[in-house]
Amino acid sequence: MPELMVTLDTGETVRLSACDWVFTAACGCPIGCMLADIGGEVYYDEDQALRSFFDEGTKRATDARIKRELKAGVEAELMTHERYKVEVAPLMLARCPHGQQELAVEEVVADA
Repeated sequence: MPELMVTLDTGETVRLSACDWVFTAACGCPIGCMLADIGGEVYYDEDQALRSFFDEGTKRATDARIKRELKAGVEAELMTHERYKVEVAPLMLARCPHGQQELAVEEVVADA
């Protein structure tokens, strides 16, 4: 089976399995991340990633949570794992210096 490919906002075309979704607060600090391909379960667009990351168990509750998070300025970005390791992982280990309310991290991508 051929590898799924995606074109990132940077214009770079990469394997989806080499990417992570990073979620940031309105201040720009990361609040969480998840793999874009979890054991064959693929999250190739922002809506799918938000639904997985902010899953509340029911569609109605998940929709309400996503609406609240987006209204609060949360954004999702698909990036390579290499970029995540360099730019985001160090920030995930620090507290937000902007005083943003901390959100629970659903899944932290280990340094592979």
